[in-house]
Amino acid sequence: TCYHRKTTAPQPRTGFRMTRTKATVAIFLLAAVVRLALLASVPRQTILLESPSAGHSFRSWDEAINVGVSLARTNRFADPFGHPSGPTAHVPPAYPLLTAAIFRIFGFGFRGELARDALMIAGFSLLYASFPAAAAALGLGWVSGAIAGVIAAAFPLFRSTEVFLSRDECFSALILLGLTVLFFRICSERGAERSQFLLFGAAWGVLLLIQPAMLLVLIAFGVIWLARTRRSGLRPALLCAVCVALVLTPWTIRNYLVFHQWLFIRDNAGLELRVSFGDSAQPGLTGNFDSGWYGAVHPSFSNAALAQVRSLGEIGFNRKMRNEAIGWIESHPARAAQLIAARFVLFWTDSPRAPFTLLERTALSLLASMGLFFIWRRGGRLQAAILGSILLAYPLTYYIDQYSSRYVIPVCFAILIPAGYAIEHLFATWRNRRKPSPPVQARAAFSP
Repeated sequence: TCYHRKTTAPQPRTGFRMTRTKATVAIFLLAAVVRLALLASVPRQTILLESPSAGHSFRSWDEAINVGVSLARTNRFADPFGHPSGPTAHVPPAYPLLTAAIFRIFGFGFRGELARDALMIAGFSLLYASFPAAAAALGLGWVSGAIAGVIAAAFPLFRSTEVFLSRDECFSALILLGLTVLFFRICSERGAERSQFLLFGAAWGVLLLIQPAMLLVLIAFGVIWLARTRRSGLRPALLCAVCVALVLTPWTIRNYLVFHQWLFIRDNAGLELRVSFGDSAQPGLTGNFDSGWYGAVHPSFSNAALAQVRSLGEIGFNRKMRNEAIGWIESHPARAAQLIAARFVLFWTDSPRAPFTLLERTALSLLASMGLFFIWRRGGRLQAAILGSILLAYPLTYYIDQYSSRYVIPVCFAILIPAGYAIEHLFATWRNRRKPSPPVQARAAFSP
């Protein structure tokens, strides 16, 4: 469709006119100010997340931070549980490497933790500020993204996780959002260039080194691609797969040399399954802390479990934990089903302990489903399929694993942008506009 400008005399500007660029800057500043203000109210000792002991050691409840400390002090990717336990593949490599760099620059005390928190806040602010451009690139209109960005910036959906408890979830979300836009372009444009497929595959390899659970989303994208292209899409898909494998190869070789087994990025599946299923297991991480179950089975808190890690090794320990969890599930099928159902609800609504967040997250989940329906009905079937596949595939892991709000962050844009689209659509309908809202565009566009 061609659009022609009317040759009318220029009119004088009156008042303030919002543009995509202004909205992007405003969202970034709003998100940063809100979270920095919240960080300023957090007690110093809470920010530190440590328990000092003899020899000025550093012990955090966060395994990735402990590995980062080990890297910064000894150049060893080891000791995730805060005590000597040897080399590890318990966590993916990306975040501990980043944490080690921060600690080497700023130190292990308050300054180091504050620098880490500030970087995470900047990441969340950049993520939410990118929503208008991403929505425009997906053909949904930048206003939908701006609505989503303002909601996320003004009301932290994931509470303290967005202030001082996050790892690298915001960066996972940023990379996945970029890959979603790139995938939409590749699917909607004829004759995509080889460089796009190379970039797509390499970026997916990096994302998996940050968040291995994204493998399910990659598989979902592959299904969409092959359904659209059939045989003609096999060659580009193979090229992407080779790029992913090349990025993962160094870490895979490292794990084989250390553990003498082939691992897919990390080895903690058995422990996570055991923490999620047991006599005192609860649907969420907080509940497992309160019940004492987490402290009873996790090596970060249980001396008996730590002794087993040292005697059996990480691989043997996780195999033992996996067998115990599977045995419990087989003997308690009804309770296991209840835990899975409860985690499904928590993923889309959040914990009842935070009523405001529960209400907000529930409303956004409902609006997202409405938004995907509106997008599909208005001609954006590819966009609805891509965003919907993310929301279908990614949570499958976390219906099994104990719930934590930070697990939702990597795919939050797939909830928020359709929710913003639904809000824009419903508002236009409420105002009874004579001119209907514009249909979903067939191609991506970046226009200020």
